[in-house]
Parts: sequence; structure tokens; C-alpha cells
Amino acid sequence: MWRRRLVSLPTVESLCRALGQHLQPVAGFDAPVTPVTAVHISELLDPSAYVTGGEILLTTGLMLPANKIGCERYVARLAEIEIVALGLGLGPVHKTVPSRLIEACEKIGLPLLVVPISTPFLTITKAYWAARARSTEQSLQDAVATHRALIDAAVAPDPGAEILRRLSRALDGWAASVTSTGEVDQIYPAGLIDEAEALQAEVARLEVAGVHSAASFTTRDRYVAIYPLSVEGRVVGYLAVGTPAQFTGGAAECGAHGGGTVEHRRDAAAARCIGYGGHRSERRRAPGSRPGRRS
Repeated sequence: MWRRRLVSLPTVESLCRALGQHLQPVAGFDAPVTPVTAVHISELLDPSAYVTGGEILLTTGLMLPANKIGCERYVARLAEIEIVALGLGLGPVHKTVPSRLIEACEKIGLPLLVVPISTPFLTITKAYWAARARSTEQSLQDAVATHRALIDAAVAPDPGAEILRRLSRALDGWAASVTSTGEVDQIYPAGLIDEAEALQAEVARLEVAGVHSAASFTTRDRYVAIYPLSVEGRVVGYLAVGTPAQFTGGAAECGAHGGGTVEHRRDAAAARCIGYGGHRSERRRAPGSRPGRRS
């Protein structure tokens, strides 16, 4: 079964594992499974103007305060600007990791890593961006597979149900077709219909925005996105998807592919397949689904 993998960032743990002896936690520290947005190099005591949060900060400790209180202030500042780990490069400045820095990181709770003297910082940054490139390439391959699978679903005997089925599997969540008034018409898996029925208020808000609008929000610890479905410029319903992970560009692409696939079937028969043919008796539902409760 194909499944859409979302673009994932390297973590502190995955980088340490990939780099081996070139980047390791100092004794007593763990490498957390925390996403890393970038690897930044700075000798400044306050690098806040040059980071956005989520970085591993590499330093030789050139400006490291010589006393315990100064080290604590430095580490606290890094934690405040959301540096996820501090990497100290051993070399001309520090032959070993200073005990005052270890104590400060332990007190503040900032992971402390060590880069041996023989390893240039460039090795760390190259490894990080190589991991990012691999993840992006995989995401592009998955996007093509997703698009192909949804096109195949559009020519299935029951295209509406099959599109919902494949979307829910790809996103590891649920997918639903919703009427223009916000009533859930079809959903897969059927057991998650109660989650989808919270959509009516969002659909009412979307009606004001029009055909080219979309919405995303959080409900019951699940991230939900709604895409309008139109026939000849008129909104006839919505495609909604819910996933346990926060929507990234990859998840949004996956939902948009589904909406686009449905929209391309603009004839009346295709509209009826997903519940918008004008006669409720002609609507087909995903296996096990039930009508939504009217509010």
C-alpha cells in the first residue's frame, strides 16, 4: 500500500547517529528526537539576530564566559531563542569541554554536543543539508505517486469513495466529502464520522470566501483542511481531510491533489458519485459510512 510521507526535518538524534564520532552528546546528555531547522555557526554571546529557532548552534567557545554565572546566562539565552542543541568544537580554544558549560547546560536543560578537533564544522553542516535534500527528493517522488494514485481512483467504478479511501490512507487520517451546507456525505474510515461532523461551522465561513478559498484548523488533536469543490464556477461541496500530524506543504499537496482530481470530473454523473447530483437517493457512500446528523 502506498502512503504519502510528509517532509520531515533531521533531528538532533538522527544527525548524531549519521555523523557518528563527528558529533556526539557529551557524557551525561542525550541527543533528543527534536527537529532541527538548520545548523548555525556563531561565536556571539547573543546570536538571536541571526537565528529563528530550532537550530543546532556550533561554536568553538571563543567568547565563552570564564565564570559559572556567565555560562548560565549564555546557555539560558540560547534556550530562550529556541536553540535545540549546543555543539562545542574542540580545538585551539578548548581542548576539553569546560565543566562550567556542562553544569550550565545541565541546569538549563539544553542538550550539549561535542565536535572533535579533527572534524571541521563544514562536515556537520553538509551532513545536515544532505539529509534535508534526501527528504525533499522523497517528498517529490511521493507527490508524483499520490497524483497518479488519485487519477487512477477517478476512473474507478465508484470514484468518490475510492478517492476518499486513498486520501485517508495516504495521510494516515480520514477523508470526507461534505455537502455545501456542511453535512458529511461520505467518509473513510467510517468510524471517524464524529470528528468530521465538526466541519459545519468552518464550511459556513468558507461560503463567504468563495470558490478559491480553503481553510485549516485543529479539532480533537487532529489537523483538518477543507477544499471547495466546484462545478462551472459554483461550489457544490467540499473535500475535507484530517490527519494526526500538523499540515506541512506535503500534506497540503496531498489534499489539493484529491480536490483537484474530484474537480476535474465536472459532469453530473461524477458529481453524483461524491454526493452532489441533486438527488440524495442517487448518492453512494463509502463502505460502512452513515449519513451525518443534521444540525
